[in-house]
Amino acid sequence: MLLVDEMQQSLGRNPDGKHLIILHTKGSHFNYTQRYPRSFAQWKPECIGVDSGCTKRR
Repeated sequence: MLLVDEMQQSLGRNPDGKHLIILHTKGSHFNYTQRYPRSFAQWKPECIGVDSGCTKRR
């Protein structure tokens, strides 16, 4: 568990200090369309998948 290991190492380097820990679990490559319901889509038509044949206009 990479995030937890990194957090434990960080806490161990400064055990008596104050800590602000933010665990960002979304990653840098994610599918935006899975973050909201289709009814919230602002731009239509919407490209749902990588290989869905979307044009650059979409």
